[in-house]
Amino acid sequence: MIKIEEKETMLIVTVSGCIGLEETIDLDKNLSKALTETDRKKIIIDCTSLSYLSSSGVGVFIETIKKATRLKKDIRFYNIQNKVFEVLQLLGFSEFFKIVNNLGD
Repeated sequence: MIKIEEKETMLIVTVSGCIGLEETIDLDKNLSKALTETDRKKIIIDCTSLSYLSSSGVGVFIETIKKATRLKKDIRFYNIQNKVFEVLQLLGFSEFFKIVNNLGD
């Protein structure tokens, strides 16, 4: 499930549940739309309730980071759970993600 809200100077995209192969299409569409339709420069991907992320979901996040960089937007991942972080580490991508534990970071 994906929820998008504008809050103060940032856009918060809440991703929850499991992101497997089938969910990545919806995730990609929603993240692309969120990046291009907002004038906010700071984008927070709230992963507090994200319980599973497949390698294809990691791919969508990486493409989102690249797109945000091209659009000169700062994208950060908030409160990534240990299980999800382990997937990022196993795939060797944990250093590409700006991970914060405070929305103000």
